[in-house]
Amino acid sequence: MGANSSTFVLVHGGWHGGWCWSRAAPLLRAAGHAVWTPTLNGLADRAGLLTIDTGLETHIDDVVALIDAEHLERVVLVGHSYAGMVIAGVAAARPEQIASLVYLDAFVPTVGDSLLSLLSPERAAFYREQATSRGEGWRVPPPPIAALGITAQEDVAWLEAMLTDQPLRSFEEPLPLSARRTMKKIYIHCTQGPIVTSFAPFAARASSDPDWDYHEIATGHDAMITAPHALSSLLLDLAPEEQ
Repeated sequence: MGANSSTFVLVHGGWHGGWCWSRAAPLLRAAGHAVWTPTLNGLADRAGLLTIDTGLETHIDDVVALIDAEHLERVVLVGHSYAGMVIAGVAAARPEQIASLVYLDAFVPTVGDSLLSLLSPERAAFYREQATSRGEGWRVPPPPIAALGITAQEDVAWLEAMLTDQPLRSFEEPLPLSARRTMKKIYIHCTQGPIVTSFAPFAARASSDPDWDYHEIATGHDAMITAPHALSSLLLDLAPEEQ
């Protein structure tokens, strides 16, 4: 890698897997950067590992293990949607290895927050009901593809084939720790699609806080699928200048 190359770790959101970065990751690599796209335990190609005990801390440990095993330093840690919870936990566990945190249309928790606690009571109740009625009480089935801002028919078919159940515990488990040092924080808000209201509060706070670097992409929630070039260009602009 070149002297000015960055190390990106791209963490997918709920129901997804590392596969969802397959359009954006090659663009970052073509620009000379190292890119990792782990699949979290129990999702996608790791769905066979899903158990009732798979939770947020499991997923935090997944990314921490990658950073440790590959000896990654000055990581640009990107978390999409649910993975805002995950990257916050990773930053707490390995603060010295993280150069910046990028919340891509993601939840932004503080210690003690769970994903369900950050949702409206109605949405949280809906996920619990879905787990009860369709997931044996502990798995949350994927949402309708349209809710993710996916409209192209080929992409709808792709996601219908690829999305897998999310463990309810990962939505219920609270963030255990917060980062012990200040690091660069970036929020990228996707401004189109029906799910936009779920992330508008986090976007509004980031856009008005001088400690955050705030950006928008005019696309649906799954920007890595619907706007990979715009997303990768923005990530390249936001990467640290020196490694």
